Amino acid sequence: MNKTNNIWNIKEKDFPKTSTKAEQLKFLLNYAILAPSSHNTQPWYFKIRSDAVYLYADRTRALPIADPQGRELIISCGTTLFNLRMALHHFGYAGKITTFPDFHDRDLLACIELGYPIQQSTDENLLFQAIPKRHSNRHDYQEWDIPESTLKWLQKDATQEGAYLHQGY
Repeated sequence: MNKTNNIWNIKEKDFPKTSTKAEQLKFLLNYAILAPSSHNTQPWYFKIRSDAVYLYADRTRALPIADPQGRELIISCGTTLFNLRMALHHFGYAGKITTFPDFHDRDLLACIELGYPIQQSTDENLLFQAIPKRHSNRHDYQEWDIPESTLKWLQKDATQEGAYLHQGY
């Protein structure tokens, strides 16, 4: 953790470049845990073993009334995994991410390793810089049509992530 114990004030310069992979992964988790989650439940926990970090769903933080199927819980875990991936890229690692690595453990969602060195893209840098700036919004959404060009861009990004974008109400 960073020296001030305030996770929102994490400093890039504190990245332990010459430390062990486990220490580097531990540092990167500072960015992962800043992810938004349904009702701010933060329904995840991590275990670091050797050169890998394991992401688990923390079902003790489930909201059985608001989220009876656990869908939002898993989406929330996906946001922390995305933040971790952006942090990996920012600090020069491709990340080796294996989702659902153990068929018998439904709470083990991903195994994450540093992976090989890479150069971060401009878009990824913008996403990384946004991590500590995120905040909750409890206001009503504005009603406006999303431009077709934005929808196409989102569809392309969803496809690259192995997902799909359903456009409809």
